[in-house]
Parts: sequence; C-alpha cells; structure tokens
Amino acid sequence: MGISNYFHELKTNVSHKRLFKALITDNHDVLPKVSPSIKSIETIEGDGGAGSVKKTNFSESEDLLERTVLNKIEQSTYLCDFGSLEHAAK
Repeated sequence: MGISNYFHELKTNVSHKRLFKALITDNHDVLPKVSPSIKSIETIEGDGGAGSVKKTNFSESEDLLERTVLNKIEQSTYLCDFGSLEHAAK
C-alpha cells in the first residue's frame, strides 16, 4: 500500500462549473454513459457529500472493482479530495 497524489489541469470549452458537476457531483449518471469501460457507479454509504463511499463497477472486459471515499468537496472552489479504499480484480 502506498500514498500517491494526482493533480490534473486541462483546458476545455466546457465551463468549470459544468465539468465539476458532470465529473464529481453527477458522475454516477454521466460516466457510465460516456465511458464504455464503466458499467455503473453507485453510492454505497452517505448522501454524495463528504464521507460518502462510491463503488465503481467496470465492464466485464475490464473485470475490475473500485471503492472510493470522498473526503472533502468544495463546490464554491471546485475542489474535491478522494481516496481509494479498494481497487481489485473481480
């Protein structure tokens, strides 16, 4: 087990507000529709805010499972902090 940080900045024609909503707030609805490798994302603990745990089910060809916890979300500054609880092959 290790600790890693990831920071990604990109330029896009979509507003930061709309992108944050799609990728962070509503990712359970958006990502399975736009990414064929993601079968579903479900909240298994919490209400979608800080402390919530989400489970990502990947398609059968990917054969992966991931559980993440949303540690902090600040919609006013478009910042989120999440950690991986589990990332394993099925």
